Amino acid sequence: KIDSPVYSNITNITQGNGNIYLTGINNMVQATFNDLIGTTSNNSITLPINTIPANYIPTSDMYMPIRVVLNNVGQLGLCKILTDGSVEIYASISGGNFGSSANSGFPAFTVNWTYPY
Repeated sequence: KIDSPVYSNITNITQGNGNIYLTGINNMVQATFNDLIGTTSNNSITLPINTIPANYIPTSDMYMPIRVVLNNVGQLGLCKILTDGSVEIYASISGGNFGSSANSGFPAFTVNWTYPY
C-alpha cells in the first residue's frame, strides 16, 4: 500500500494538484484521482511515463470509462493506464481531445486493475 500520493506533473490543464493515491492489495490496484477542473489546451490530459510505480503497472494497457467535464458539461470520457506507467485522460470514450476550453477536466474518480503478483 502507498499511503502518500503519487505526485504527477499533469499537462494540458492550468489548475490542479495532480494527486493520485494508489492502494495495492494482493494483485489488485486501486488508483484514486483528485478532481481536476480548469482550462484545458487542445489535447488529452496526460501524466508522464513512470507516473504509476513499476510494481503496480498493468501487464497490458487498460482502458476505462470515466466521467469528464468539457466546457461545463459532464460526459463520458476515457482513462488509459499504459504499460509504460503513464496515464492519459480523454474528453470522450472514443479518445477525443478536450479542446481549448474553460471549466474542463474531471471530477474525482477511482479506477481498478490487476497487476502481476
